[in-house]
Amino acid sequence: MKNKFLISILSLSALVAIGCTNLEEQVIDESLEVQAANIVESVLAPAYGPLPDAFTHTKNYGLQLISSDQAILPPRGSNNDWYDGGKYIELHQHTTTTTNVVVQQTWDAFRLMLSRTVTAIDKLQPLASTDSNAAKALSEMRALRAYYNMLMLDYWGIAFKKESAGENSQILRKQEAISYIESEFLAVVNDLDNTKDREECLRLP
Repeated sequence: MKNKFLISILSLSALVAIGCTNLEEQVIDESLEVQAANIVESVLAPAYGPLPDAFTHTKNYGLQLISSDQAILPPRGSNNDWYDGGKYIELHQHTTTTTNVVVQQTWDAFRLMLSRTVTAIDKLQPLASTDSNAAKALSEMRALRAYYNMLMLDYWGIAFKKESAGENSQILRKQEAISYIESEFLAVVNDLDNTKDREECLRLP
């Protein structure tokens, strides 16, 4: 009995000794530090990602062109292909309401795009003071946010002012919205690429 008890104590002591070993990992082929360049890329992509999708015929493109007779999507064939619940006919006839799918999906797309730029700005601001790529990306995101707000203002007469993801949006209208969007563009225009194109644009009447 004493022998079994002694063996148990020795076994437990051995386990404790092994468990307390100080293991130091030697990293050979990768870095455990998050690089600023990786963060910049990871936040820019989601902000730009929805942009092409917003300009399809089921969203912004259709809402603008079909309602102005620059494009038409009539039903085709015996199965009424392209009828799609009459949403394009409503655009053509100017009988759209807030229940129209094209209106809803355009609104949702623009909200998503604005949200992604705010998230990107949130992530980039802490890096911008020490990393030039992050500073440039921050300016891009402010310009992109202003562009998305310009689209919102064009359609719905409102713009959203929001500086961080933790804030509630401030809704701007009329001249206040225009002034805010203009100020955002002017604040970053000198930080963006294509200096020659920028100078030509600024010379336009």
